[in-house]
Amino acid sequence: MSVHVCPPDHAHADTATCYTSHACRCTPCREASTEYSYWRHHMIAAGRVDLLDLIVDATGARRRLQALQALGHSGVVLAHHLGADKSMVPRWSLAETMRQSTVDRIAELYEQLSATKPNPTTPAERVSVTKTLRHAARQGWMPPLAWDDIDTDAHPVTIVTIHRREVDPVAITLATQGLDAILTDAERRIVAEALIRDGRPDAHICRITGYSDRQILRIRNKITQQAAA
Repeated sequence: MSVHVCPPDHAHADTATCYTSHACRCTPCREASTEYSYWRHHMIAAGRVDLLDLIVDATGARRRLQALQALGHSGVVLAHHLGADKSMVPRWSLAETMRQSTVDRIAELYEQLSATKPNPTTPAERVSVTKTLRHAARQGWMPPLAWDDIDTDAHPVTIVTIHRREVDPVAITLATQGLDAILTDAERRIVAEALIRDGRPDAHICRITGYSDRQILRIRNKITQQAAA
């Protein structure tokens, strides 16, 4: 059985994240976990369960919720998974502190969803994903892969500036996935080329981009010529 050890710059033993979320089994993390388990057992025995749900720093939990929304998981869906009212996710997404139990629930949900994108099957679900992605982009929230250590990094490893670019990568992603998106001329061209290369039928590309059949044919012919050159 392999034993995982996080990099030395992670917050070993200072928080429970390395041990519980990252499965780190270095000596400091194991000792801190043992000490906490011992303390927790005695608090329960003494009838002081209230002390177990301490108010803690919410940086990691806040970033986890933001990252899941940057993937398109809506606040309503996240609240459902967390067993909370839908009004709580927007609050937690900006919170400086949270109860330990909330942090733990968010960390567990993050482990389940951080590697998956939503799979909308109805128009309402597609609209929800679109709104969530756009809201996250406006807020500058980063997806999971933008972080090395989501709990301790001062800044995301990957920072994408959208508003100063000629094209909006979020809009392009939405459109190529068949979701509603407002596209500039440059973005429509990129989406059309991507869908052509992906083998999508002209009717589908016309619906997504607003191009005519003739325009799609011209783009398709140009791609063919470039490939043959």
